Amino acid sequence: MSRLPVRVLEPTGGLARGEVETNSQGPWSPTSVAWNIGGLLRRVFTHHGHGGDTQNHNIDDVLSIRTLIEAYDTRKLCTSEHCDSISPELLPTSISKTAGSPTTESTNSTNEASYCSEAESTTQKLEHLYERVLSSLEWTDPRFVEVYTLVMGSLVTLREPLSAGALSILFSPNGITEADIHGMCKSVRPLLQDYAKEDSKQPIRLLHQSVHEYLTQRAPYPYRLHPADHEPGLARATLLALKNDLTPTNVPILGYTDGECAWDLFVQGSAPDIPQLPEGVPDHLAYSCRYFWGHHVASAAETVDETYAMTLHEVVVGNLQSVLEVIACTGAAVDIVGTRNSVLELCGVVEDQDALKKSAKIYCSVAVCLTVSDRYLQALPLVQEAIDIYNRCQVKDHDASLFLHLHATCLAKTGHLTEALETEQEALAILRPLLSDDLERHGILLAYILSGITWIQNKCDRARDSMEATKERLALCRLLVERDPSRYEAALAQQLCHQAYSVASIQGHGLDEAVDLAQESVDIFRRLAMVAEPEFQEDLVISLDTLAYSLNACRRYSEALPVLEEAFEIFGQIICVRSDDIAVDEVSSCLYKTYAEALVGLGLEEDALAPARTAVSTWRRLVGKKPQNVRYVQGLEECVALLGRISGGDSQSL
Repeated sequence: MSRLPVRVLEPTGGLARGEVETNSQGPWSPTSVAWNIGGLLRRVFTHHGHGGDTQNHNIDDVLSIRTLIEAYDTRKLCTSEHCDSISPELLPTSISKTAGSPTTESTNSTNEASYCSEAESTTQKLEHLYERVLSSLEWTDPRFVEVYTLVMGSLVTLREPLSAGALSILFSPNGITEADIHGMCKSVRPLLQDYAKEDSKQPIRLLHQSVHEYLTQRAPYPYRLHPADHEPGLARATLLALKNDLTPTNVPILGYTDGECAWDLFVQGSAPDIPQLPEGVPDHLAYSCRYFWGHHVASAAETVDETYAMTLHEVVVGNLQSVLEVIACTGAAVDIVGTRNSVLELCGVVEDQDALKKSAKIYCSVAVCLTVSDRYLQALPLVQEAIDIYNRCQVKDHDASLFLHLHATCLAKTGHLTEALETEQEALAILRPLLSDDLERHGILLAYILSGITWIQNKCDRARDSMEATKERLALCRLLVERDPSRYEAALAQQLCHQAYSVASIQGHGLDEAVDLAQESVDIFRRLAMVAEPEFQEDLVISLDTLAYSLNACRRYSEALPVLEEAFEIFGQIICVRSDDIAVDEVSSCLYKTYAEALVGLGLEEDALAPARTAVSTWRRLVGKKPQNVRYVQGLEECVALLGRISGGDSQSL
């Protein structure tokens, strides 16, 4: 068969091929128990050969490992990029701290070169000990060689350590049992970190980085292991795990993008935050969810057999929604679109129009959830594929318009404003003729599209051009309220608030109109808050802030103060319940900025300093939480500029 193209955008995490894990929980991390191996090295290691013979590893050899490992670490430190920043006098202390044992040698006459020279010699002694451990094993037993190759090969290739139980599940198709894995671990116990057969869920870790380097770079045959040779096997094992075990029973969060296409998620505003993989997911499956794609790429096979291709088809085509949801959960940047299309071509499968449209809707449902998490770059290719599918099917309906609007949103948020505006206008052209068929369904989406056009035009400094779309959106909301007031009155109030802010932001453009629009929004939300107080309190505060902002724009500063007083009173009730809510911080920062501007307008600059500083500190906290959020950055810049004007450029005030 032809080669299956590799489709991963970037490393999925963990170890790349040929690299060594160095995180704080890794098998040879300076802060892990691997470095404090005194208790381990004082044990007498016993291993059982495959034929049932028992051998005792030479205790002198085992106890020598600690000293030699310290020398190895000295060499690594001497040759690291940080070596120049560590003086020769501090080297012994550095090694002592990382190795977990004190150094008694005199440091005054020691220099970096001597450490490196001595470490080179002790590295050879260390590897000689590793070879002595391995040479005593049952290399004449074909079954032993098979288990060694598979188990130890996986240990030097895995992106993160797995337990004997998890490994036995992955390699059960190879006939490897948990007993086989434990038998191998007992055989090579001096090379492992705190291995205990009694704990089948404990991850199996190599003792030290030097063990990994020896086994993969310098060990002679038959001890040598090549990670590249084991990538295909791990790719097959993890792919089978996804095929057999990726179900809602094993992964309860699956199905979080269910709904009527992306409609319920996007327009109705019910899209959930993307969850994390729950802790209860079986270890072998959690590993497969995170790292199958990396093994798939690293195997880089010239050919893929039919079994692998068909299994991949079952996973990425037959279970597309679950796969996409898991990819989103793990944060892997996988080109699932390209992989899926390649598999379809490789397997000679041609999907009918219904299957294609179903896939498009799945792509967009997951993309909506990605946008909620501000992951617009990952959402873009999913939405683009959905649009391409509908174009191939020659479908120009409500869903096609929704996909275009979602695509425009992703483009705008990633800085492609011109292309985003063209895409929104294309969506508008599809939807407008459909409005008479179903005012509610199409009208809501049309309002969102018009809102997108307004936002993009404002970002392009075309605020006056945006007024046309804003007015059309408001008129549409009024029509919807006439149809069903209880359902759409809140949406009308939000639209009134948005339009009021837009009008007030354009100096000299009917500023009194902004006050009227904001007042109508306040009246609606005040009435709704009386019926369902908690639900509409925040909306009421935002509308009051917009009213005060509009009054400030009209230089009616004294009228803005009582409006802000009411807003702060209601806001105090909100913050008692939602003090850690990021949305509350957004409202707070806007309120304090508007208050400071009103005080400045009344000539009370000294009184305005405190609210301006509060606004700055709140925006800084928001930017700290989401540094990539353009709106937060812009809000901080505006408040810093305001504080600078109030304080006359006094840096201490900033």
